[in-house]
Amino acid sequence: NPLLSPDGKQIVFVGQYEGAPELYLMSINGSIPKRLTYDFGAGVRPAAWTSDGKILYTSNRYNSLPDLQLIKLDPATLAYDVVPLAQVSDGCYDESGVLYFARLPKQGSNNKRYVGGIIQQLWKFDGKQEAKCLTCDFDGTSYAPMLYKNNIYFASDRDGSMNLWMMDKEGKSLKQLTFSKEWDIKTPAISGSQIVYQRGADLWVYDIETAKEKMLDITLGSDFDQRKPRWIKNPTESITYSSLSPKGNYIAIISRGRLFVAPVKGDRWVEVNRKSGIRFKEVHFLDDKTLAYLSDESGEFEIWKTAADGSGSQQQLTKNSKVLINGISVSPDGKYIAYRDKDETLRIIDATNSAVKFQYEDKDNGLGDMNWSGNSQYFTFSRSIDNYASQINAVEIATGKMTPVSSSRLDSYNAAWTPDNHWMYFLSDRNIKTKVGAPWGPRQPEPYYSETTNIYALQADTSDKFPFLPKDAWPTTDTSTTTTEKAADKNTTAAKPTIVPKPIDWNLTTQLLYQVPVKSGNIGNLSVGDGFL
Repeated sequence: NPLLSPDGKQIVFVGQYEGAPELYLMSINGSIPKRLTYDFGAGVRPAAWTSDGKILYTSNRYNSLPDLQLIKLDPATLAYDVVPLAQVSDGCYDESGVLYFARLPKQGSNNKRYVGGIIQQLWKFDGKQEAKCLTCDFDGTSYAPMLYKNNIYFASDRDGSMNLWMMDKEGKSLKQLTFSKEWDIKTPAISGSQIVYQRGADLWVYDIETAKEKMLDITLGSDFDQRKPRWIKNPTESITYSSLSPKGNYIAIISRGRLFVAPVKGDRWVEVNRKSGIRFKEVHFLDDKTLAYLSDESGEFEIWKTAADGSGSQQQLTKNSKVLINGISVSPDGKYIAYRDKDETLRIIDATNSAVKFQYEDKDNGLGDMNWSGNSQYFTFSRSIDNYASQINAVEIATGKMTPVSSSRLDSYNAAWTPDNHWMYFLSDRNIKTKVGAPWGPRQPEPYYSETTNIYALQADTSDKFPFLPKDAWPTTDTSTTTTEKAADKNTTAAKPTIVPKPIDWNLTTQLLYQVPVKSGNIGNLSVGDGFL
């Protein structure tokens, strides 16, 4: 938090040379920093210089409550005066000694259009009577007061984005000065008639006299050591995503934002797209010959598909996405792609024509993992419901019907289906036993939970038998078949009937819950292999 003195010769800033954050003063040309405060890091931050060379800074060192106050400090003698106001985060004095300040510290969530209980508002205090609020007509944020020619300049989100505004010393004649929509302006500071502030990744200057703003053209000279060629000792450390083809013949790898495909038994790699400046984030196989992936080729991360060997052209499946796509899941038959975005919206699209088959907007607390049934008939995902429990939901692709299939009282997640679609395994936190034995004694009384997770299964096909049942010592099948009959059956080559998937009766299936006989633990990343979990 550096602040230049009015004469431009000194700079006050927060440093941790001796442990706790404190104020230090040094020459603009460089010098040994002089320590100014001994507040032991209690919210210390410089706010402004006064016209007579004093420093205004915030601290809760001298407050009996955990609130910030403004302190006026003489950097030459270290004498200080506490401004008799509570909950002050920054401020500045005019020529007559009137203080204009922002009440309450900046809330750290950075929520846009925040209207909660700790909004910052601008006040006026003359030291003789109660402070007067100047911006309480607006239920949003106003902060960083700056004075110039009897007007107050400040930052506010009155138009939906944080911009520069001005008003007179009584809070009247309000006027908007900047009109940024895509970025909030941050950390404005004034020098003469110019206000400098951050907008996006750049610094901008607004000139009060000309009412114009411009971006500063900043050039940093360097040897650019990071651009020099360098040896990579372990290339696998740069792999950010990988995916195996359905038949296990190929593997797709994303490394340093570039997409490669390689045969499992071979050494000829293919880079799928060699265009400069394109980045890939996630990739899946639709089949052994086709890829679906997230790429920013269009300017935003969208879902594309292309041939796995890099031949032919790429097909863009999603277009004009307004929100970042942050996860995709491909159905086992390669016909559908499910994806979610940062707005917690889930969509399932046809991988051929991009038609939306299902859409769900989460209104509670967010979406979790995504999984498909073995025959692509059902799509399952977890979501946090209104009591913050994670619940698994199943979507029937043919009808678009969504059904909750796990308890609403306990966390359930990470569904994993068997290839035959008979069983849906999942993880659930149901071993709720605290490690703290009693609420008294030398240990803290709060409960501590660990090893809470078990593996469970829902029986989707009622004709199947749970594979983890204890072996029955009394067989119920007829074992009197002769060896000749067995051989005759073996030699019979009857045609296998076509199996038509049946819809799952979730009312019944949700009652057929089994627990896999393993110990509770801190279990994650469940998947079903060839006869294994």
